[in-house]
Amino acid sequence: DLELRPPAVAEVDHGATTWLLSPPSFTESEVRQRDADPHDPGLIRLTGPGRVTLWPAFQFGAHRKLVRRINHILDAAGDPWGAADWWLGPHAWLPGVPARLLGSVDDQELVEAAEAEQAED
Repeated sequence: DLELRPPAVAEVDHGATTWLLSPPSFTESEVRQRDADPHDPGLIRLTGPGRVTLWPAFQFGAHRKLVRRINHILDAAGDPWGAADWWLGPHAWLPGVPARLLGSVDDQELVEAAEAEQAED
């Protein structure tokens, strides 16, 4: 008999970390090359294995101001993993993954979805 058991917390954490660090990201020097401040509280910073800090790349496109606005709403400085999850995972109120929707849906629709997320917490 195979005994089914729920995953351990460490397994869940590892899976989430791996998933959220898998999309394209930049190192601190690459962030600086994009004329951005790596310490900007409006940016998501994720510290992965080996204490390497990465910045998800979607934050540095043509929609920088909108991304920073939403990151502030999502408290990216206080909960970077939660903010990254919101941006990189499917969203029930939006027609897809928020980071992929930048520029293809109305900016206000993304802002309102982020505000609704925060209102639920």
